[in-house]
Amino acid sequence: MEHPNRVSGAQSSAYRELIITLAARHRLPTAYPLRFFVTAGGPLSYGPDTIEPYRRAAGYVDRILKGEKPGNHTSQKHHLTSDQ
Repeated sequence: MEHPNRVSGAQSSAYRELIITLAARHRLPTAYPLRFFVTAGGPLSYGPDTIEPYRRAAGYVDRILKGEKPGNHTSQKHHLTSDQ
């Protein structure tokens, strides 16, 4: 069951600026699921880094195009990141 005070999904993304403005106006403590809420003015996000997997994939593609065999790639460790 979803928490009654939680907004999620496509509507939260579409109305993010309104949500951020109203939460700030009414001094509601907030944490958002994605970084783009913070770049739109929200105070904090706690969620996955949605850009890092693409950067990592680009590195793999670059190494393959330079001749490295795909089977030679070592697994990479995951790192905890925070928005600042």
